[in-house]
Amino acid sequence: MNVEASLPHVSNEYGRLQSVLMKPPGLEATKRTDHWAFDMASFPGVTYNRLGEGATTEHAQLVDLLESQGVQVVNVLDEVDAALDVAKSKGILDGFLTEHFPVLRRLSRRDRNDLAAVDIYGGGKYNYATHGVAPMPFSDYTRDPLVITPDGVLVARLFGQTRGKEPVLMRFMFDNSPHLQGHKVIYDATAQENGPYFEGGDTSVFDQNTIVMGVGGASEPRAAEEIATATGMDVMAVKTAELPESFLPIISNVGLHLDALLTIVSNDLAFATPYFLENEFGPGPFYAFIDRYVALAKEEGLSNEQIENLLAARARMPEDIGMVTIYEGGSGRKRETGQRLVTHLREERGMTVGYTAGKPEEDPRDQVEHLVYGGVFDASRFLIANGLSIAPNHFVGPSDDAGAFHEALRRKGVQVDGISLAELRKGGGAVHCLTAPLKRA
Repeated sequence: MNVEASLPHVSNEYGRLQSVLMKPPGLEATKRTDHWAFDMASFPGVTYNRLGEGATTEHAQLVDLLESQGVQVVNVLDEVDAALDVAKSKGILDGFLTEHFPVLRRLSRRDRNDLAAVDIYGGGKYNYATHGVAPMPFSDYTRDPLVITPDGVLVARLFGQTRGKEPVLMRFMFDNSPHLQGHKVIYDATAQENGPYFEGGDTSVFDQNTIVMGVGGASEPRAAEEIATATGMDVMAVKTAELPESFLPIISNVGLHLDALLTIVSNDLAFATPYFLENEFGPGPFYAFIDRYVALAKEEGLSNEQIENLLAARARMPEDIGMVTIYEGGSGRKRETGQRLVTHLREERGMTVGYTAGKPEEDPRDQVEHLVYGGVFDASRFLIANGLSIAPNHFVGPSDDAGAFHEALRRKGVQVDGISLAELRKGGGAVHCLTAPLKRA
């Protein structure tokens, strides 16, 4: 597929989407192995269920929906295959495999010449069962390993051993696929010996001069400073929750990535999770929820482990959740705004910000009920706002459990195309995670 016309140009989150990078889930995502069992206790993403066969159908339906709206869908597997052909012809494949995929380097020369993208991802004929190839079970979430900016590509560094090779393979693809040669890599966190962690689920181009980025959880503040210096763009860094040491299903996605908290649908309209990102509330209602449930847990004699999980969830929610720090483009100098993100967008950017799960309650007791029973936790847990604007005020997002949110969007004049992703979201991502925009109008 020829994507040369898709030069690196993404200057916001809502301009008409012209091309997008996607990868269908394969055996690496749906076939169970014990390869990453050791990592599952430490990496929150793999506490989710492995994907069922229905994930492949859902992904194909999402591709069809985007293509029906005139979006060019670029398949990662095709582009990695094209890059492999170039690397084989130049004689550089063996060096790449030696450095990054030594198990595959041990294949015979004939088998290495036969190597395809699906094999490197762990879903081909050279896989974990046959050759011990480490699978990449979350590689269909193409948003995380890279970000396209107005001037080029940012290559991320992903947290956890399950995803560490995805950015490396993306860099290889951009360096070698003849279809992507217009996309220059301008920052690569994996190229540094101790490069900072950051993920595309935390990082979006807000406008021509600004990147918005969640920091504190899956992405480090140091990445915001380095990206501001490398790109010359201001980075609006938003404090997010720390990664959980234990898995508490009801609140597992709250603040894990910024795209679980904020959705931008046009230059003047966004939607956010209630409470956490506003100066008026911050983490207060969340703390009240934890304190109430810890007290109830003690009264009802629940196990110490359950109580410790609740207290751990409170500890990972920082008091400065949602606070905005600006890293100035070029210099990387840091400036505190004293504002949480929603407050900042309203007061400094003039944006209207609605809510993914109803307006905040005024009474503190009602706020706790709103979190637990009013849909706030469910909105994050079920990823209802994890969608993609394919044009100003045109939103594509998961339809499962999202009826109230979609109605809120429509009341603001937003066109909504919903799609069921009940299987795909088990991996911890939905439409936003599954798509990496290459070019917007």
